[in-house]
Amino acid sequence: MKTKKLAANLRNSRGQAIAELAFTFAILSFMFLGFLDFSRIFYTQLATEFAINEGARYGSLGTTQGPFTRVESIKNRTQKVAERFGIQIDSIRVSASQVEDSAGQPGEFFSIEVDERVDLGPVLSHMAGSFINVNSYVEARNEFFAG
Repeated sequence: MKTKKLAANLRNSRGQAIAELAFTFAILSFMFLGFLDFSRIFYTQLATEFAINEGARYGSLGTTQGPFTRVESIKNRTQKVAERFGIQIDSIRVSASQVEDSAGQPGEFFSIEVDERVDLGPVLSHMAGSFINVNSYVEARNEFFAG
């Protein structure tokens, strides 16, 4: 009699353990996928900040790439650095003294602003929409260069 009761309790606890495992696995999977989405957003933010810092340093030296203007050269440099990280930047704006598409004169400040769209995975897209915009901004001072 005790043996039958013990066997019945064992079967019930096995079923309970499987149900708990399934519930725990679902929650852990949800948390892991959310963590991956946040990691992608954070990676994109860091990579775009690095790219615009490189573009600002490049632009502050007054350097141009071949036939391009300074603004085009800054945008190209920023995009090339971002591409090394696997990021295609949607929008790059360069401005100086509130003038759009200007990198300023020697000794003046200029700014670079970047907008990047990050598509979200299945977990965060239900809470925050299908994408999130990552915006980065840097301001730099031009070195004293000729021209």
